[in-house]
Amino acid sequence: MCVARTVVRREFGSAKFVGEFGPKIWTKIVRNREGSKKCKLLWPGGVGYEVEDYLNSKNKVDSGRNTYIVHLEDRKCTCGYWDISGIPCKHAMTVLSLKKLRVEEYVSDWYKLSRFRASYAYEVPIVEGMNQWTPTGMPAIQPPTPWKTPGRPKRKRNPEE
Repeated sequence: MCVARTVVRREFGSAKFVGEFGPKIWTKIVRNREGSKKCKLLWPGGVGYEVEDYLNSKNKVDSGRNTYIVHLEDRKCTCGYWDISGIPCKHAMTVLSLKKLRVEEYVSDWYKLSRFRASYAYEVPIVEGMNQWTPTGMPAIQPPTPWKTPGRPKRKRNPEE
């Protein structure tokens, strides 16, 4: 009953979503897009794009500048966020916005609503109550036998003392 309720709740809940992704994914995309405003494209090279980030460093020597290499074709960045999450990081967002490319094409397919809806598209069969099950003739399952734990036993204290 609980599984069927969850499937129905997710099916109707996903019907309210607008666009290709759910609201949590859009929140992450918007957050990375806002973070990309603190980044600057240094080198639009043939192998990758060098992006400078002014926010992440706590080292006083380099005055808060870090550089990352973004590979759009491989969907990778040297910061590692895009590799792990499947959502373009702020460094990749910098490159995508300057090249005027759609972010939706670079987000992993696993986050698309079509995949989400497909995972809950199956029908869950209803299970009857235990009193309606057919008896198998096998003995009932018993709990495991208790066994003595290794080590010194705990001292049994008298609560009156």
